[in-house]
Amino acid sequence: MLLPKEQHFSEPTKKRQIVLHHTVSNPTGGAEAVWHWWNSNPERIGTHYVIDYSGNVYLFVEETYWIHHLGIRDNRNTTLNKGSIGIELVAWGGLVKANNLFYNAGQWTPKGWTAGRVRIANELVTEYDKEYRSFSAYQSYSKGQIDSLQILLKELCERHNIPKKFNSDMFELSDKALSGEKGIFSHTSYRGDKADIHPQKDLIEMLQNLDKN
Repeated sequence: MLLPKEQHFSEPTKKRQIVLHHTVSNPTGGAEAVWHWWNSNPERIGTHYVIDYSGNVYLFVEETYWIHHLGIRDNRNTTLNKGSIGIELVAWGGLVKANNLFYNAGQWTPKGWTAGRVRIANELVTEYDKEYRSFSAYQSYSKGQIDSLQILLKELCERHNIPKKFNSDMFELSDKALSGEKGIFSHTSYRGDKADIHPQKDLIEMLQNLDKN
């Protein structure tokens, strides 16, 4: 399942970084819904890989090429996009609690996010004691996603000579990420207005042990 060539850039570029994202979309739609959305988007955004909620891995853009996935609002944007591989986890992201139930985030208002229409089962929710990037609850990344991500990261790091070492600052704005230093980062490493990915405990544990297994 590949994006059409006009959706990405056919200039081969050397990769220094891997950037993790989540889609902010319904896992029920899977990778196919993400593919259709990106194809209808005039901004030509996307990532190289998408991992659906069952852990199936889809290649959307050949890794030697590049695509806009960071959206940094300065002159580093193109350079960092060219030097990175984007991986997207299909998940709703930030959730809103209403009447003790969890829903996808709807519209933003001056009072905060409103609840959307899709209810997320409690067992699929990760709650935080403090808000992380405007939300105190997120849809959990599935075990299948984390297991598949582990395998994919190992392969990509070895193929592109990218360190597997865990960057403890990856969930905040990171000078290392913005400078183009080699490593694995999150979209939150580059932009303070993004919440992908959130610091789920078992995801962090996988990343911390990536260079040990």
